[in-house]
Amino acid sequence: MSRLQEARRRILEMSGRDLWGGIDWDFIHMAQHFNAVQDLGTRFSGVDGDMVHFDTQSESTPGHEWHQWIRMTELPDVIEDPDMTIQDKVKLALQGDLQVHCNCPAFKYWGYQYITTQLGAAVTPEHRPPNVRNPQRKGDVCKHLALVLRVLPFWWNNIAGELAKQGYDRFTQPEVQQQGEQERAQADQIQQDDDQQKDFNQQTRQAFLRDLWGRTGRRERGEESLKRGRRCKTFEELVEEQLNSV
Repeated sequence: MSRLQEARRRILEMSGRDLWGGIDWDFIHMAQHFNAVQDLGTRFSGVDGDMVHFDTQSESTPGHEWHQWIRMTELPDVIEDPDMTIQDKVKLALQGDLQVHCNCPAFKYWGYQYITTQLGAAVTPEHRPPNVRNPQRKGDVCKHLALVLRVLPFWWNNIAGELAKQGYDRFTQPEVQQQGEQERAQADQIQQDDDQQKDFNQQTRQAFLRDLWGRTGRRERGEESLKRGRRCKTFEELVEEQLNSV
């Protein structure tokens, strides 16, 4: 890479926060589509060196997933530091400059791939401008990448664990590495406890609703007959409100 290219790359570096701030929530109803994809969810699917992989459910095609690539461009600069744990290296890289890509049609169709190329944040550059579909260059990432950028910081522990399995913790001093392993074990335990609490809360909530609905459902149907077409909150909606207020 020439000095001019290197200088341009550094000027155009973009962090995840920068990319998130560049989302245009009004363009092509991005906010609405993001909420729909958020309900469907995304999943971490692995790490390959400085590249992190996610798969996000398709909003329009049930059961189909689109793939997202997130490159931690600063990881190679810190990975060989012997005085940092692999966990700290990943945290630092995730806060630093990123490059992104999604294989969904919208990423190229609406010009996001071209826009991220101009920002120096494209994994796969695209030099054809979206003069027809997005002439004003609104936004910078698709709804799938938006969701991944939102959850990415919470996956540092998994990313660090995968990199350790691939041998990237060999650069770290043994005592520092042991400290990082203890930190990762603590984070794993916290996540496990949190998941168990969520499962318990969900099961308790469902059992309560089933019991309450079973005991009052007959009366609820009688009350519905008195509404005479007026839009009133159903019993189930009232119960949901009560549960959410607790």
